[in-house]
Amino acid sequence: MLGPWYMLDKSYDKSIRESAAKGMADGIVLERNVRRGNIIIIGLDEVLLKYVNLKARYEHSDSSIVARQLLAKGIEEDRKEFAAKIFKERKVSLREAAEIAGISATEMIEILKERGIKLDYSLESLRREIREIYKELGLDVSRE
Repeated sequence: MLGPWYMLDKSYDKSIRESAAKGMADGIVLERNVRRGNIIIIGLDEVLLKYVNLKARYEHSDSSIVARQLLAKGIEEDRKEFAAKIFKERKVSLREAAEIAGISATEMIEILKERGIKLDYSLESLRREIREIYKELGLDVSRE
């Protein structure tokens, strides 16, 4: 039986195909750096796979392209949720949270407001943030 890994490039050797088959059976993600990009082999449950195929047919696209787009969309949203969570736990600064989320500090403030997370900044925290921004911009940090 070919299984879901049958579409792997023929350059993969037998051990990689076997690892992929085992990983997919176990629900494990297998990563391998190939040529210019990274390939991650994942197994989708039947409901998700049906949706991906339906959307691909509707958009006259390839199911792998649709799956990558949906994955990117999910990761983008998860980055924002994760950044808000660790900001709320005071593990990162506002600037760091925005960087993790891949958005501006202003956008991060809006996300925090939407989630009911207060910007509880002390004057010293604000000064520290400003000093870090000055350093990144190559400006004189000694100015207050």
